[in-house]
Amino acid sequence: ASPADVEAWTVAMEGMPAAVSSAKVSIEAYKPLAKQIAAARVKAAAHPQENGNEVFAEELGAVEAKLNAGEYADNDIAAVALEIKGITNRYLLADAMAKASRKNPFDVTALVVEQASFEDNAYTSWVVSPAPTSVGSNMVEFSNTTFDICQVLYGMPAGVYQLQTQAFYRYGGATA
Repeated sequence: ASPADVEAWTVAMEGMPAAVSSAKVSIEAYKPLAKQIAAARVKAAAHPQENGNEVFAEELGAVEAKLNAGEYADNDIAAVALEIKGITNRYLLADAMAKASRKNPFDVTALVVEQASFEDNAYTSWVVSPAPTSVGSNMVEFSNTTFDICQVLYGMPAGVYQLQTQAFYRYGGATA
């Protein structure tokens, strides 16, 4: 080997630890996507639809193929996670959208809203400001304050949606 070849090899080997470290970071970043794809398949299997099966399989398969081929950059992970949510929600809503009308509404809450009833006394799927006063018994509580609570739903097709909530307001101070 020529001295130039030895020098090039030496420089490449010096960069190897950084490359290995970077690869390990990418592998860890990809793991949640693989879990999310598996969870999407489980959720879809738990709610079989008459419509949208081929599209779901094709869209989710395309994301999985790109994931397995390492085609996503680490900074794409968050956007891909939202894409998987959208693919899953479009599938879960396929039958509802085909059958629903203003006269025959279809409740899709359990299909697309995460932690709709604050199950497990958690609200991690919600954007909440300020933090609740308390959390428990499948509810969140805000005392003597205004608050914002929302959840972005991905993959929702154009349509007419009705939002309902159950709430309680107690007039007066916290000791009333």
